[in-house]
Amino acid sequence: MQEELKANGEQVDYALRVTNETHSNLLKLSVGGVKLEMLVDSGATNNIGDEETWDDLKVKKIKCKSEAAPIDRKLYAYAFSKPVKGRFICEVLIGRGKAQAEFPVIKAKGVPFLCKDTVMKLGVLRIGADIATVAGTRQTLQQQP
Repeated sequence: MQEELKANGEQVDYALRVTNETHSNLLKLSVGGVKLEMLVDSGATNNIGDEETWDDLKVKKIKCKSEAAPIDRKLYAYAFSKPVKGRFICEVLIGRGKAQAEFPVIKAKGVPFLCKDTVMKLGVLRIGADIATVAGTRQTLQQQP
């Protein structure tokens, strides 16, 4: 959680704040054959790219299918909306993980991020009660040649 002190001494807390500051939790992956660092947002329902990132990916010859967005499409998050410029669909790779993913491109500037479904398909995020379980590991190891 980010904390700021306003000029009047009032402390303001942000549950989530995405900026262009250096993030230690960025994933380095391949998006349509282009290396890119992206933030993981396990609460998001859409992957998001901003106009600047999209322009950079095009210069670097991203391999994808792209199209203009419907004029009335907007993404809503935390009490504000951003118009969608378009979208692209491409293959995302990290380690041995691979997924087809859609990226709406918003008319804004920010850090591109991956949603929960995409990072789960890539094997980067797992959610469940058995994630930290070690039961059965000994038996599994003994059965391996």
